[in-house]
Amino acid sequence: MRRLTALVLLFFFGATSLIAVLGGLPALTAAPPNKTAAGLPSALSAAMARSLGSLPGLPALFPELSTALGLRLQHGVYLTDTMLIEELPPPSRAATQANTEMLRLFVQRLQTRSQAETGLVEPIYFMLTPTARAIRQEDISAYAYPVDQKQLISSIYYHSDFPAAPFLSPVRAYEALERAGEAYLYYRTDSALTSLGGYHLYRELAGAMRLEPRSIGRFNVTHVSHDYRGELSHRVYSRNIPGDLVSVYDFADADDTYRVTHYGPEGTRVYHSLFPEHVLELGRPTDVILGGVSPRIDIRGANVFDERLLILSDRTVYAYISFLTLHFRDITILSTDMAADLFDPALIRDINPLEYDRILISLSIDSFTQTQRPAEALSALLPLLDTEEG
Repeated sequence: MRRLTALVLLFFFGATSLIAVLGGLPALTAAPPNKTAAGLPSALSAAMARSLGSLPGLPALFPELSTALGLRLQHGVYLTDTMLIEELPPPSRAATQANTEMLRLFVQRLQTRSQAETGLVEPIYFMLTPTARAIRQEDISAYAYPVDQKQLISSIYYHSDFPAAPFLSPVRAYEALERAGEAYLYYRTDSALTSLGGYHLYRELAGAMRLEPRSIGRFNVTHVSHDYRGELSHRVYSRNIPGDLVSVYDFADADDTYRVTHYGPEGTRVYHSLFPEHVLELGRPTDVILGGVSPRIDIRGANVFDERLLILSDRTVYAYISFLTLHFRDITILSTDMAADLFDPALIRDINPLEYDRILISLSIDSFTQTQRPAEALSALLPLLDTEEG
């Protein structure tokens, strides 16, 4: 019975594909001879995908067949020849407005307090990072409409209804990653940036902060995993996509004395390295950077610099944080991904934003335009600016 069912389904798929091919012939005549992983012209694969995409349950029943026949979007993930790229919903107007308004309120209140107490304007940097969906748009151009994240980021940076903009220094993360070309910027099986992608963000950040970035040749690179399978690989059939390298960049001339303290609902844990490799046995390979994620992380270094940096960020911070530690004595990271935990007074009551030399608000564009977690995290910090004590 199973064999008969499979034969019927295969016949149906074949007939559907033939209809798709015939329907797509006009487009094929003008299409470039690009090849997909299945060896089919991209326009042909796209025509098949449009037809097959309407068949319920196909990826779950026949994942390998789905890929071979050209169904390139499965469970919100595009399968390209070399990597997996997450498709994202359209930006949410409500989320974008909520985050923009709370950021405006936070910056205005911070600047008011700063000028009243010191007469100076607190340096605040704002970085929105594009996703692989934008930087690797050419890889999926045959299957998906382009999304102009570059314009979206620019409109948020310089929107006329954003009064806080004069007090913020926007960091041009999109341009930095765009210039890097075909470098290994994003994991092939995860939506996160690699450490190399983080290095390109670090150089742009350093320029915005007027710091002298370190040459990439001065870092020792260690591959802590050669076959990392990220969360995107668990959502689609991706046997033909190779696993990822997880790499850490350790500055060759740096004093390796660091104290990394994690704070969260489960308590406090301390590491004496930026890359505690023993955590590889406990969690994901990417957790080797700082020892994983927490609502709050404090980093104390032993370099010659004496400045303090406060970062409010989602997980993009883990791509570049090890590079920034070379320029600051103390760094505090507050996670927008764990915004609810930041309302715990025990977690942040000793933080006074005015006591930091610089503040960085760093978010992926999807975090800023699709969730209100950045607004929630910022609202948790506002009470710290309401009293004279901070």
